[in-house]
Amino acid sequence: MREILETQQKHLAETIKRIFGIESDGVIEVNFEGFQAIVDALDGIDLTVEKKLDYDDNWGNLHIHLKPGFQHMNGYQAMGYVRMRHSDTDQMRSKRQHNFIEAMRTKVKQPSTFG
Repeated sequence: MREILETQQKHLAETIKRIFGIESDGVIEVNFEGFQAIVDALDGIDLTVEKKLDYDDNWGNLHIHLKPGFQHMNGYQAMGYVRMRHSDTDQMRSKRQHNFIEAMRTKVKQPSTFG
């Protein structure tokens, strides 16, 4: 199993280098709790929600209730935003994930985030 993970990481690094011309120093793996903790440590993330996202999954402990418009999201809300897949397509979910990554990148580049 470890060999498979290392091979996937190697292919990911090669793909990033080929497409973006960026050398990868390493890889991190984050579970749902870690994802939430990172967003919360940054004091949340600002995103614009394009449409109402409403979903309840008691078994998976996932409850998403986001209204359209500008949102300041905590870790749990951001996790729901990037995981939501029941109200539209995988393409829309990928777009939300991209928007989240861009918002995260913008946040960590601001000197006030860590000062």
